[in-house]
Amino acid sequence: MMGLVLAVLLIVAAALLFGRGKKGGEDVTEAAVAEESTDAFGGDRISQDVFVDYSAIAGAGENAQLNLSGMTRSEAGEALKSKYQWSLKVLNSNPNLDKFEMPNIPETEDTASETGADAEGTVYEVTVDDPLAAVKIRPTKSEFAVPDAVGGEIDSLLDRIFQDYENGALPVKEESESTAADSSEARTADYTLVLPDFSELAADYASQLATVWEVKPKNGDIVSYDKDNDSFVFGGFEDGYAYDKDRIAQDLAQAMKNDYTASIQAAGAVVEGVSQSVKDQYKTIGSFTTKTTANEVRNKNVRLAAAAVNGTVLRPGEEFSFNGTVGERTEAKGYGPAGAYNNGEVVQEIGGGVCQVSSTLFNAVYRAGLTTTYRRSHTFEPSYVTPGCDATVSWGGPDYKFVNNSSHAIGIRASYYNRECSVSIYGVPVLEDGVTWSMDSQKIKDLPLEEPQIITEGSPSAGSTGSEWEVFKIIRKNGETVERVRDHTALYKGHRPTVLAGGLIDEESAEIIPGASESESSSESGEAAGPGATDEQAGPGGGPAGPGGGTSAAPKTTASDEEALGPGGGTAAQSSHSGEEAPGNVVTAPASGDSSGPMPGDEEDDISDDSAGPGGPGAAQVVVPTSAE
Repeated sequence: MMGLVLAVLLIVAAALLFGRGKKGGEDVTEAAVAEESTDAFGGDRISQDVFVDYSAIAGAGENAQLNLSGMTRSEAGEALKSKYQWSLKVLNSNPNLDKFEMPNIPETEDTASETGADAEGTVYEVTVDDPLAAVKIRPTKSEFAVPDAVGGEIDSLLDRIFQDYENGALPVKEESESTAADSSEARTADYTLVLPDFSELAADYASQLATVWEVKPKNGDIVSYDKDNDSFVFGGFEDGYAYDKDRIAQDLAQAMKNDYTASIQAAGAVVEGVSQSVKDQYKTIGSFTTKTTANEVRNKNVRLAAAAVNGTVLRPGEEFSFNGTVGERTEAKGYGPAGAYNNGEVVQEIGGGVCQVSSTLFNAVYRAGLTTTYRRSHTFEPSYVTPGCDATVSWGGPDYKFVNNSSHAIGIRASYYNRECSVSIYGVPVLEDGVTWSMDSQKIKDLPLEEPQIITEGSPSAGSTGSEWEVFKIIRKNGETVERVRDHTALYKGHRPTVLAGGLIDEESAEIIPGASESESSSESGEAAGPGATDEQAGPGGGPAGPGGGTSAAPKTTASDEEALGPGGGTAAQSSHSGEEAPGNVVTAPASGDSSGPMPGDEEDDISDDSAGPGGPGAAQVVVPTSAE
C-alpha cells in the first residue's frame, strides 16, 4: 500500500514540474528567452557571451576585451566608450588673436520654399568660388574641439553586432571556446574594433581651419563709413596670418591615432602687408538711378531702405544680403503701408516700395563688374526699370545678394532725394581701364492671355498678357561695343481678366462687352492690346559718387507719377520697356493712359494709388502684417 502511495506522489510531482514548464501551451523557458531577445534595438539584452576586442583604442593594451553578455545596446556603447577619454583640440596660434574677427560662415538656404510677396518670378543663382561655403566645422576664434572620431566607429560596430544578434547570426562558439570563456585563459574575440586611418579626416579639418582662421593683410582699404562726414574711412596697414594646413593635418592625424587628449598648436606664419597706399585708386565704379512715384509713404520706405544700405563696407570675398542688411521692414522702424502685390493681389504692405532700392542696387552692381549670387525677378513686369533688370525682395521670401569678387574692400552709397533712388559702388576698379558693362533687354514675346474670371461684384478688367524678355550684356571698350553676350531671360505673369456675370471680354479689342452671352463671343483666343509706349532712354547720368564725386542730373519722367493704373489695365497703354540701359541712366516711368489702378506690368511695390485694389478704385484693400512683404 505504501508503494502505491509513493507512486502516486511521484506522478503528481512530475505533473507539477511539467506544468511549471508550460504556460498557456507555450514552453516557459522558450518564452523567457524570447522576452530577452525580441528586439535588439529596443533595449533588449544579449543573452550569450559576445566578446569585443577593443585593443585598437589608444592605451587599451593588448587583448583588451569586453563581454557584451547581459548588456543592452546603450549599455554596450557606454561600456566601450568608457575605455578612453576624448578632448582633442587644435589651438589658434595667431599672435594677434585679440584683433581677429571670425568670418560669417554662410548657412545653406532653401530658396525653393520662399513664400509671401512676389515669390513667383524667375530665379537667377550663381555659385562663386567662396572658400567659406565649403566650411562645415564651427570653431571658435581661439580653438577647435575635434569631434570624437573613435565613438563613431564604436557605434558602427555595435550596430552590426546587435543586428547579427537580432537575426540570429552571432558567431557560433566551439565547446573549447565556451569553456575558456569561464576561465582565465585567453579567448578569441567574436568581434574586433578596427579604427581607420584618420589622415583624410584630419586633412579636411586642417583645410577648413586654415580657411576660417586666415587673416588677410590690410593694405589701406576702406574699413568703415563716417556718417557725419558722409565719407568712407581708410584703414591702416596690418599684417595678416596664414596657416600651414599640411603641417596641421599631419599633427592632427597623429593625435587622432594615439593621443586623444592633445592640444595641438595650429602651425602658421605672419603675412606682411603691402605698404603702398591704394587710396588714390578708389573711385565710383558703378552707379544707377531710378525714378520713384509721388506716393509719400512709398517714397519714405525707399528712403529708409536706402539709408539702411548706405555706408555698407564689404571686404574681399564677402557677400551682401539685402534682407540681412536692411532687416525686417516694420512700422516701428518708420516703414508704412504702400501698394504691393502679394500672391497676385494688390495689398497695402508695410514697406511696399523697397524693391526699387534692391533693383537699383542690382544695376549698379552689374555695372561695377561684381557678381550677383542670388536674384529673383518680379512676378509682374516692373515699371521703374526695364523688365529683366529687376531684383525683387520680401522679408521671409526673395532676397538679393552679391559678392565682392574684387581684391579690395568696396563701399555702397544709396540715397533717396526728390523722387529719385540712387546707388553707387565705391572701390578699386574691377573691370579693365576703359571697359564698361551694361544691359540691353528686349521683349521676345507676349504670353497668352489667361481665361477670364467671372465675378459677381466689383469692376471688370481686361487683364494683361505676360511676357518673356531676353537680356544681353553689352561690353564696351573706350565707348565702342566689343561684345554682345546673352546674359539671361525673364518671364513675367499677366493679370487675369475679370468679367461680371453676364458680360464677356472681346479678346480682339480687350474690351468688356456688357450683357453679352457666351454664345455671342468669338471662339478664337486672342491677345490683349500690345505695348504702346516706349521708355525714353536717358544719357549717362551717374549715381552718387564716392569721395570727391558728384551726381549727374537725371532726365524727367515721361509719365505722371501721380497717376496709378489698375491691375486690369482698362484701356491703358503699356510701356514696351525695350532698349539698353546705359551706365548711370535714370529709367523713366512708362507712359500712362486713362485708367484708375496699378498698370498691368506694375509689380509688387510700384503702386502709388493707395485706393486702387484688385477691382479698381474703391475696392477693398488688405494691410499685410509686417511678417510678409
